[in-house]
Amino acid sequence: MKWIPTVPVLEREKEYDLADRMHVVHFYGTDAELTSQLGGYFAGTLRSGRAAIVVATPAHRATIRTEIARLGVDISTAEEQGRYLALDAEDLMSRFLVGNRLDPSMFRATVGELIEHSGRGGRHVEVFGEMVSLLCDDGQLNAALELESLWNELGEELSFSLVCSYPSASVVGEDRRAFFEEICQLHSDVVGEGSQHELPTMHRASHRAVVEFAADAKSPRAARHFVVQTLGEWGHGELVHDAALVATELCTNAVLHARSAFSVALTCLELSGSVSLRIEVRDHTPLAPRSQGAPFEVAPDHGLGVVSALADEWAIEPLPDGKLTWAKIRGGASDD
Repeated sequence: MKWIPTVPVLEREKEYDLADRMHVVHFYGTDAELTSQLGGYFAGTLRSGRAAIVVATPAHRATIRTEIARLGVDISTAEEQGRYLALDAEDLMSRFLVGNRLDPSMFRATVGELIEHSGRGGRHVEVFGEMVSLLCDDGQLNAALELESLWNELGEELSFSLVCSYPSASVVGEDRRAFFEEICQLHSDVVGEGSQHELPTMHRASHRAVVEFAADAKSPRAARHFVVQTLGEWGHGELVHDAALVATELCTNAVLHARSAFSVALTCLELSGSVSLRIEVRDHTPLAPRSQGAPFEVAPDHGLGVVSALADEWAIEPLPDGKLTWAKIRGGASDD
């Protein structure tokens, strides 16, 4: 997910300010709050000659269109030019959702084609999607997180900006705190007031950094230095010891077992009174069919046994071109 830059979380923002390849999540309290902001955003998109794709519910599509027109933009002309495309979120999602499972290849074929078509001639494409919100409303939280990840993976291949949205009520409550945290960590910025519901308090910044490493015996040590240096720059020295050990073990597995190049991604999110660090290692060797979640031996004081002992959570997930091993470490808020 190289396309998510290291940027601060935006609190209480009134307007989007998306650079290329940014992925923003908007938690909103009322439909009017969401559609008003989106209408203004896409009016600016179309005025500047860029392309807009709106993937939303019928009610939101209609209101966004009305708001854009109210601001003086000729949507019909933009549609004729192929610069404005409005799609039904549920219909589009049905093309790559089979039962309760997402098909990554069908997502890439379906959504990727739409973005490539809208971006022909070198136009920048700006997307709004609330398919993840529909999954959340249906209680399919893991599928919503997986879809956010698929958007990020598509962002590694294609150039576009993306705004996702969730009603703030959908992430309120202790039972949704982990879900809220995961969503924030999958985005480059967080915006919205959530006027009807109080969101978990967020302080300072959400940071993300990604580095690629070669399939080399020296790479785990280089990755360890990357972790130590990055956490130091972010002011989270209290996490360095455990994070460095976890990253070293995960990267060593990538070199010794996967025998492939790999990437290391660090995402640090500060919530009220706590810090959450997610370490991701992606390699290019598929997960062994017999393993399903435990491809390596987990022995105490060795390899993934160290990861299991130090991390609050960890897992191994299959990817179309390899696998992702991640671990999460939580600590107290920094003193900065």
